Amino acid sequence: MIVFNIPFKPSRCRADEIALKASGKLLPVKAGTQKLVEQYGQDLVWVRYRYDTKQRITFKMIELIIERATQGRRPHQIPPNKIVYVRIAVDETELIRTAKASGAKWNPQKKLWRLPYGVATALGLTGRIVSEKDDR
Repeated sequence: MIVFNIPFKPSRCRADEIALKASGKLLPVKAGTQKLVEQYGQDLVWVRYRYDTKQRITFKMIELIIERATQGRRPHQIPPNKIVYVRIAVDETELIRTAKASGAKWNPQKKLWRLPYGVATALGLTGRIVSEKDDR
């Protein structure tokens, strides 16, 4: 959330004529905020009153939520051409034939099938991908 601390300057007044004093912030559950809660609902963050002591004017100010977006990392995307290793059991001959036909190569040192991630995804083998930590 971005907070701007800009002094309030009404267009009718010169800056040196304004002497605003702020009260504390009122949360939407406090007394004096019910009408605003009815009007803005869950978007109301807080209410603040400012007083111009020279002109004897009260200003009611509110902070609203105008947009919500989820935060956090996006799921890590693996490029389709990245080589991955897949575990396929010896007795899964039909799956081995399909993988070979799609360009998979057997790696005898690791005893795993080597193929691009995009091919593994297309064959539905993403659950069989062996992480680099596990294949050592």
